[in-house]
Amino acid sequence: MFSKLKRSESKGFTIIEVMIVLAIAGLIMLIVFLAVPALQRTARNTQRKSDASAVASAIANFTSDNGGALPTADGYINTDTTTLILYCKGGGPTGATAGQSATYASSACTTTNTNSESAKQGYYQANSGKYFFDTVDTGYTANTSATTATALKVNTESMTIVLGYGCNSTNSGVNTVSSLRTAAVLYATETSSGASLQCIEQ
Repeated sequence: MFSKLKRSESKGFTIIEVMIVLAIAGLIMLIVFLAVPALQRTARNTQRKSDASAVASAIANFTSDNGGALPTADGYINTDTTTLILYCKGGGPTGATAGQSATYASSACTTTNTNSESAKQGYYQANSGKYFFDTVDTGYTANTSATTATALKVNTESMTIVLGYGCNSTNSGVNTVSSLRTAAVLYATETSSGASLQCIEQ
């Protein structure tokens, strides 16, 4: 009787049991493999939106404090990796940068606009040169490649502020109607197949 009990206790796993355990382990690894990148992508997109909202809020505060004037296209400085500072530089048409209309510059920026606004950033680094300013909608598209800003306009690593324009009705691009007191903040979120253009209006 004792010899029978000993033989039954020393019996190992069957091949079916081993296969079931391996299948369960493989399923868990597959779920983790698929879920973790998606969660990381969502976290990055959430931080991108938060940064863009902070910039839009800073622009809104600036216009409120400066009689409707927007910060100029060349009116920004990067002081560190976490803070973007917006301000008004120059005055009148002579303060316009390339591509900026004289009408926009003369109405939006004067030498008395000395107020500045800061926008805390989490994903974007304020001293990275990844903030681009424009005053005309030239057909923005979201792209994940790291080419030049002039050809690309918006990618998942950069942000473009379009001065004098608002967002379109779907918040996926810039409106075609200009408004001297409005600015659109464009950024791109990651998707499973590439990037999606997003717009926040101040």
